[in-house]
Amino acid sequence: DLPEIESDPSALYKLFYPLLVNAIKYTPDHGHITVSGRLLYPQVMLELIEANLRESKDDFLNGYDRMVAIDTTVTSPRVDQPLINTTAPEDSRAQNVAQLTAPPIMVTITVSEQSFRVPTKGIGLLVSDEALEATTLDLVGLSMMAQARGQRIANVEEQLAAMIDGDSDWGETALSSITAASLDSSITSAGEISQKAYVHFLRDDYRKMSIDWMLMDIDTALAFEARTGKPTVQTDNPNSPRIDSIFSIENLGLPTPNVLLLDTSVIGANTVVGLDSSMAIRRVVNINASYSAIEEWVLRKAKAFRVDFGELSKKIYSEAWKKMTLTV
Repeated sequence: DLPEIESDPSALYKLFYPLLVNAIKYTPDHGHITVSGRLLYPQVMLELIEANLRESKDDFLNGYDRMVAIDTTVTSPRVDQPLINTTAPEDSRAQNVAQLTAPPIMVTITVSEQSFRVPTKGIGLLVSDEALEATTLDLVGLSMMAQARGQRIANVEEQLAAMIDGDSDWGETALSSITAASLDSSITSAGEISQKAYVHFLRDDYRKMSIDWMLMDIDTALAFEARTGKPTVQTDNPNSPRIDSIFSIENLGLPTPNVLLLDTSVIGANTVVGLDSSMAIRRVVNINASYSAIEEWVLRKAKAFRVDFGELSKKIYSEAWKKMTLTV
């Protein structure tokens, strides 16, 4: 009999449900189904690894998942990249069309001449039979969850760096950049940001994007928090007679962006990237790359586990991205 254990009921359901369904499906009539802890142990470990590669409750990975606009599944490692071509859409307007004439083309979508490859990566685990007998599921699950989490974060950071700085192998071009000083001439030192520059950064491109996510390192986030001219309750004068006609801006449209903190090696120092998550990132998953296996190494008295996965993220619409450096 299996001993009593403390665990997450929903996680156990996810692990054992597919196993029991398959057992029922492939057991002949009048057969018997039994649950053996050691026989199911390797399969349960595989399920743990795969589950943590697919989804995570981690704040970093959850934040990135919310930034992805489109998830696409493919069955081949080679994928065509659609190209969205626009000509100053924020300045273009629909035009009057005469009878029997075609409207002017303002947006074209084509396929790039160069396809890209979705990389396949794998995680392996080797456990001796003796260790398998002595190791608890919780201990193995903890170590593999940590490994899977680290791998997913590394993948996200690598792909974000390619989308920001460009990568010829993945067909990504670097983002163009503006400076904070170009938005506020009072900024005279690197690493500084003002309320005026911050508002302009969020507002100036309102015709084509609404920045709901910002990417930066922790030092840049602290600079934004300490920006000059930031409204505070201390700057209000309670003795003011308030003989004034206070105006209300009806179409300010300033979003409240979420911030995803990245390592400086990924985003760069004194750098912020804003994006509109509704049209910024496309994630491609190669479902044929998903592979898992258990192998018995008889001579070594061990069991080997392997999980492969293929995933790549790319920019969809370059005008949904905006990069600014806190330089002068």
